[in-house]
Amino acid sequence: MKTRILQLAPEDDWRAAVERLEAEPRARILVGWPKRGGPRPPRMAMTLLKRRAHALGSPLAVSSESGRALHMAQELGIPIFGSIREGRQRNWPIPQPLPKPAARVERPAPHELRQRAAARRALPSSLPRSSRIILFALAVAGFLLVSLALFSLGAG
Repeated sequence: MKTRILQLAPEDDWRAAVERLEAEPRARILVGWPKRGGPRPPRMAMTLLKRRAHALGSPLAVSSESGRALHMAQELGIPIFGSIREGRQRNWPIPQPLPKPAARVERPAPHELRQRAAARRALPSSLPRSSRIILFALAVAGFLLVSLALFSLGAG
């Protein structure tokens, strides 16, 4: 089986890495991850590369001298190799299926949200309106008194 090499540069971002991932029919894809740098964030980049290779129907493996990159690839179930030469010559393990995404939380429909908001507005407040107005007036008066006190200290 033919092996396509995708050598990543230290300054590549994850978008560039995924965009460059093109497969020929029945070709293996060997990603050369740089020792330093590489797409950021690396776990997301590797996950997206794995998904893209899976969508293309091509096995994916990672070759790198970076222990961190090899560890992440191994955690994601991506075969790892110490060099590109080793990746070309050795047999690759059968790729593991992609993990299923976490279950999505059901969100209420927009009309339900509007109904809930209307019900909240219809609830009586804890204080009568006249008490709320008096509390507001006291708060404003207190603010004005503190401001006047600070102003007189600064002017004097």
